[in-house]
Amino acid sequence: MALAALLMAAGPTSAHSELESSNPESGAQLDAPPESITLTFNEPLQGQTATVGVLVGDNDPVQVEGVVDGPTVVIDGASGPLAEVVDGGAEGKWAIGYQVVSADGHPIDGTLTFTVGDAGGEGDAGSASSGGSGESTTASAEGEDGVTWWQLLLILAGSALVVFLVVETDRVMRKKRNPPAGRSDSL
Repeated sequence: MALAALLMAAGPTSAHSELESSNPESGAQLDAPPESITLTFNEPLQGQTATVGVLVGDNDPVQVEGVVDGPTVVIDGASGPLAEVVDGGAEGKWAIGYQVVSADGHPIDGTLTFTVGDAGGEGDAGSASSGGSGESTTASAEGEDGVTWWQLLLILAGSALVVFLVVETDRVMRKKRNPPAGRSDSL
């Protein structure tokens, strides 16, 4: 009886948000840089913006703000730091590192890669990964424009810091708005 109750209680808490689709798709081969990047998750996300790390070819990684609308994050490629990178040469491998906060407060992270222009006729540029429980299966393509593991790590670490700050700020603000009921300070 206790085992059944434990299994029933664990069911809903083990379901977390995950990336359902992206535009461009992970592994896509594009002729031109995307005007925007869209990440769609299976349930709404917390917050109004999400910080996303973007690495384009041999350029330095940049952090960009994506607009959160329910389960979708949209990154505008026509303005801000991403537009500057695109203006400087956007051909090669693109790596998008994201970390968002699901509706239940769990951070969800992953990466996706795609290629812009001719990257030497290589096939699949990489695979998407997602998982708030720490599992990550990122495959980086080798070659002149390949993304190294430490570059992806830097992107995700920066995104993780921003998500932590957003979650912590939200927790503190909720605590201020809703002080514990029935608390007596006098003894």
